[in-house]
Amino acid sequence: MPTELIEPDHELKDRQPDDQKPLAGKKPGDTSSRPRLRWLLLAAFAVALAIAAFALIAYYQNRETTDDAQVDGHIVPVASKIYGNVAEVLVSDNQQVRAGQVLIRIDARDYQAKVDQAKASLALAEAQSKAATVGVPLTRETTQSGTSGSEAQLAAAEAEHERAKLAYELASTSDLAAIQATVDARKASNDRAQADLARMKPLAAKAEISMQQLDAFEAAARVAASELKAAEEKLSSAAKDSEMKKVAMLVAKAHVEQAQAALQASKANLRKADISVADAASAAAAVAQARANLQTGELQLSYTTIVAPEDGVVTKKDRGSRTDSSTQPGFAHDRPPAQGLGDGEFKGNAVGQGAAGNEG
Repeated sequence: MPTELIEPDHELKDRQPDDQKPLAGKKPGDTSSRPRLRWLLLAAFAVALAIAAFALIAYYQNRETTDDAQVDGHIVPVASKIYGNVAEVLVSDNQQVRAGQVLIRIDARDYQAKVDQAKASLALAEAQSKAATVGVPLTRETTQSGTSGSEAQLAAAEAEHERAKLAYELASTSDLAAIQATVDARKASNDRAQADLARMKPLAAKAEISMQQLDAFEAAARVAASELKAAEEKLSSAAKDSEMKKVAMLVAKAHVEQAQAALQASKANLRKADISVADAASAAAAVAQARANLQTGELQLSYTTIVAPEDGVVTKKDRGSRTDSSTQPGFAHDRPPAQGLGDGEFKGNAVGQGAAGNEG
């Protein structure tokens, strides 16, 4: 079979695609850099794939998978101890907080007013207690001095009463009896003198006695009558003196009774001193109560600022924790565990407890 040689078309040969044209500055036959770059890329990809495969093997080597896993944590409820209008909420859900960080501020005006009122009550109670304490020594000294004076007056009145009583008894008994005896004697003498005179007068009329003798009997009768009258006047004066001494005795007795009443009043004032001591103790108790009320008010005032008890994350914020809401606000404060543990039912024969980070 004859062989026919075909001549190449020089015109078609000259029409090559642009991507097959040699680059500027390169020789047409220089193609050694392209395979080298390709091999470098393949080698880098292979190394990266090997590293990723090694990391996955190391990650899943001691791990089990489960479809029912739970992560254990610690929930710290944070709620207000008082009721009031929420004035300011400073956190939001899933916000990281630090221990002592302010979470909520409750309107503190009512509680501040109670604290101010408790302070005023405490100041008043302290003033009353001070006044009662100062008055106790003064009351005791005054009542003791009054009691001593009353006792002295009573003693003097009793002594005066005894003297008056003795004088009355003397005047109404022995002195009066002696004067009465004198009166009786003078009366007897007067009766005898008058009888003698009466007998002498008829004899003088018959001149059986002289006139001189009659005069002597008349004189004796007048003297006896005069002595009787003097004795009777003395007896009357003694009786009056006895009555006066009786009155003096009764007056002295009244003074004794008055002094006794004053002494009783002084002793009653001593009991007032004891009452003053009791009042001072009551005032001191009122101070303690007012101070306790102030401490309670200050404690409730401090509750108007709610802070985080420890580091954690705010979660499940209560609906009442909104500004201007009137309720008892609260949060569920999620405390991250020191080492979280996942409990679950593991697949296959793997049964146990996986460390935090296991697949669930």
